[in-house]
Amino acid sequence: MPKTQMNKGRGRTNKPPPRPPISQPSRLRKYSDEHLAYEVNMLRLAASIRVHSSDPTLRILVAFVNNARVESFAQHLRNLIVFLYPDKFRLDKSDVSAHHFLAARSQYADWLTGRPVLSKSLARAKRRADKELAHLTDERIGGTPSVKLWNFVGLRRELYALLSLFVKRSDPDRLGPKARAAIGNLGNLKHLTIRIGAA
Repeated sequence: MPKTQMNKGRGRTNKPPPRPPISQPSRLRKYSDEHLAYEVNMLRLAASIRVHSSDPTLRILVAFVNNARVESFAQHLRNLIVFLYPDKFRLDKSDVSAHHFLAARSQYADWLTGRPVLSKSLARAKRRADKELAHLTDERIGGTPSVKLWNFVGLRRELYALLSLFVKRSDPDRLGPKARAAIGNLGNLKHLTIRIGAA
């Protein structure tokens, strides 16, 4: 993760910690193996798979699949950023956050002070996903300029570093093996191009 800084108190907030919607470790473990693992796996697949075809009749289909891939990456990236930074974004009372998986008595404060500050690149990505996925706004980027491209490699690498720290600090009774495996796989990204139609 480029030039990250640990909070060391600066990440403390007067915002009250969100109450955990799930408190039993066994339920959190089951939840993480289904829902957190899904978020991470979808992010990894969206970052690694690209569809290509030399058949001009499939151009619309290829464009649709690749656009859906970009939107999937942005959506799951957004969800995981909010998961890791519950102090920075508005949460609903049913939202599950990273600190819920810590065994520490002061889960919220421990997570905030032991985690890197929110980087500018992740903050920009979150805001961009808000604008381009959740709303029709005049802040959407038109055309195909280079700034419209999502930095799959860099953002995935940043998120992997944060999620790896989360795994190290989480309680094994709360974070399930499928979630841990999904996060581990995020660090071993292999790009795959799927060719359809005429060779």
